[in-house]
Amino acid sequence: MTERGGRDRRDYVGIVGDSAGNPVGTCFQVAEGILVTAWHVIEQTWGRDSGIALDVGGPREAGAPEGSRTVSIRPMPPGEPSFTAEVVAADRENDLAVLRSSNCLKASVELLAASDKQASGTAFTTIGYADHVGVGEFKYRTLKGSVNGLDQKPDNVVMLGCQLPMATTGFSGAPLLRAGDDAVIGVQTSMFKKKLGDTADVSAAELCWAARVEILMGLLAGHADPPYDSSDRDRAPDPTLWMGASSRNRDQAWADQRWVESSAWTPCFETGAAALIDMRIVVVAAADGVGATTFAERLLASHGRIDIDTISHLQLPDIGELQPKHLPLAVRTGYVLDLRDPSRDTPSSELLASLRGYAAELAGRHSQLVITMSEQIWRRCAAEAPSEVAVIHLKESPDAAKIVAAHLAQADAQLVAVANDKAVTDLLAGRTAARAGVAVKQILAEAARYSRVVSAHDGTPQFTDHALRTIAESVAVQLDDYEEHLNALFAAPGAVGALSPDGRVRLLAVCLEGSAQLGDLNALATDLATDMGRPSSEALTAETAWQHLSEPGLHADLAAMDARVNADGSVTLIEPGRAAAIVRYVWKSYDDTRVPMARWIVRRAGTDSRRTIQAVDWLCELVIGLQDQDFVSKYLVDIVTEYGRHDLLQQVMARAVTDPHLRRSSEALLYTWAGQPRMHPTVHAVCRGMLTGDRREVALTRLRRTADHGDNPGRSQPPTRSAGSATPETLANLLEILAEAAADPDLSVWFRHTAEAWFRARPRKPSSVVAFAALLSADREDIPWLCTVDEDDPAVSDTFAELLRALDEAEWARRPLTDCVTSCSGHDEWYVAMVRRLTKAVGAMGAAFALFTSAGSLAQAAVDAGRDLVKDLNEAYEQERRARRALRASAMQA
Repeated sequence: MTERGGRDRRDYVGIVGDSAGNPVGTCFQVAEGILVTAWHVIEQTWGRDSGIALDVGGPREAGAPEGSRTVSIRPMPPGEPSFTAEVVAADRENDLAVLRSSNCLKASVELLAASDKQASGTAFTTIGYADHVGVGEFKYRTLKGSVNGLDQKPDNVVMLGCQLPMATTGFSGAPLLRAGDDAVIGVQTSMFKKKLGDTADVSAAELCWAARVEILMGLLAGHADPPYDSSDRDRAPDPTLWMGASSRNRDQAWADQRWVESSAWTPCFETGAAALIDMRIVVVAAADGVGATTFAERLLASHGRIDIDTISHLQLPDIGELQPKHLPLAVRTGYVLDLRDPSRDTPSSELLASLRGYAAELAGRHSQLVITMSEQIWRRCAAEAPSEVAVIHLKESPDAAKIVAAHLAQADAQLVAVANDKAVTDLLAGRTAARAGVAVKQILAEAARYSRVVSAHDGTPQFTDHALRTIAESVAVQLDDYEEHLNALFAAPGAVGALSPDGRVRLLAVCLEGSAQLGDLNALATDLATDMGRPSSEALTAETAWQHLSEPGLHADLAAMDARVNADGSVTLIEPGRAAAIVRYVWKSYDDTRVPMARWIVRRAGTDSRRTIQAVDWLCELVIGLQDQDFVSKYLVDIVTEYGRHDLLQQVMARAVTDPHLRRSSEALLYTWAGQPRMHPTVHAVCRGMLTGDRREVALTRLRRTADHGDNPGRSQPPTRSAGSATPETLANLLEILAEAAADPDLSVWFRHTAEAWFRARPRKPSSVVAFAALLSADREDIPWLCTVDEDDPAVSDTFAELLRALDEAEWARRPLTDCVTSCSGHDEWYVAMVRRLTKAVGAMGAAFALFTSAGSLAQAAVDAGRDLVKDLNEAYEQERRARRALRASAMQA
């Protein structure tokens, strides 16, 4: 009587009866108050009661009694009261009817599955209240049958043909429950027997017709939305292959008072909620220990489908890699899958590809999945993830002290005082959510060692203030013992627990690499040691062999450094999160290792994108995390130059300028670099990103300096001819950046005002000329910018003249001028305004007019638009000259 999982099938099956209580057929519930049966059962019930048959939704026939569209439903379990249900949808041809009632059965079927997809031979069970032996004795019965496949009835209706021995009257309307998951794959309608040449539909006890679930889903539209498997699966999935899981009720997860949220998580929740609404799989990419699993559970509890009632944490297989067959397919379940170990948990290409179909199957089953991954794993598989996967990057943990206090408030509220103790709070600052959980366990374990006294106030056992202070002191010591462990590892060689010199280099290599094959570890360590000054090779003499033999071996070192050798031969730290702390410790404790470590990191980056990301992460960890800006200016610049990897420096500086502690020093360094041509690409790359933030003024100042460094304010040459001016490459790159700012809706007004202030103050400065060129490609209220400025403004004319002088030598100057001529030539008013301003600029150039008229690309741009720019400029220039002569003559007469 029960299905897989222990549910009683009778709870979602009912008996359709006439007004006298006689059973006519079977029905089953697909959602609260929504039931399904065969249409002919309804007709027989109505006919038995009143001799009428009604069209659902049509007008009630004349003389039909009130309530004639209703039938009587009796729950299958004995003793439960009957209720009435109204027919709300029907399909006579396919023999299906949908009923609705304000009452309901105890349960609903969990899943419906497409009939058309079922393989021949698929086993099923059907349940109903049917004639026991064909003598009118009705009782609850179950029968086992199998699918033959789709077949056409004599009336040409396609139904699911099934083998069903011993079927009797009363099974009509019963669900066919697929073996393995009890999914409804059809609705029994009638028995039949087909012989060669026989077109009659003859009742028999072996074969039956079943209405197709595809037709039923159409009838249910607007009434119920039950879980529905429309995939190509031709049989039930095998739950014995699924990952194990630990589950909790969704309401319990939502009400968990231990939940602490970081304010930085708010946009992540919004992104995740939108993805869940779209029924996408959500990936939470996060650093170890920041609370990704808790975030995932909370996301499902608060934003998962409304009918999800269970949240399950999946458990990875103990042996072998995760495969598509391991992914579970229960209904109305929110799944959380943690993939944290890069050496063991990185999804295969096959698994990633399967997520597209898996997402659809989950959606049909009203289930959802959130996967938490380390950032390292996500970077490896991001390119292969299908569009059905949405990613959230979780960057930081909630406040560790708040996490500890929230957990203690549920376990023992009095111990919150320990979490609030200043010594404990200081040590909790900056810790991850995982390490905060460890601190909770330490506090509870320490508190268990102290007895309580009965409170004189309310008679309850309480810790004394002295006991709480003592607990806090003891816990503070435990929280601070990480440094002591590292001190022991890096004590003088020979000291208890100290790593050998080789072991230290191996540890550093594993930390910096994240994972290294056991066979490659010594070679990596030797490479790093060579950078640190050890000779690249040593003669293997009896003395050195004995010396090596007397030191700890490789596996002893691995044990000492808390590393493990995985099944695939890779070596990783047991706690990967310790890697950063170890490298920081070495960086702080051994000054002479900094340059060799940085050189090794940069060299190992090579051309591999994954290693490049890893190198940037490590350099940021050391430079930004340890606030070591001096290392950048004194050493890192030369290292990246040596290996041609200024891109690494650019990414490090891009992060450094956003760090509140390094911002000012990083901005000062960029200002210094703006005066050094070799550093201009780095200044440009970093400041380009800063323009979109709240430090755009600072960024623009440094960008301007790259153009003006070494410039002589009193020079008369164009910007490309001054011996101390920026290179054409610098000016071209700067123009590209400023043109982006001029076109950006969020920056255009600010940039226009700033640039106009530049060339009005110093029109001959290279930065003014480049900013002017950038504005030539911009619009102001849908009018080319040049046409909106005062044509009599001498600063505009002078700066324009400087740009025209640059035409012969600077390719970067040609494109914005050409774009301006092209955009203005298509509009008479704009063209006239442009010619007037060009005339003023040509006038400022004086004898250089002939140089301008030789600029064929500008003239050609006008010709392409039907204009003769050279002729029009000559005419305008002559008019300007005559006007000036007339003005001078008038002045002399006066």
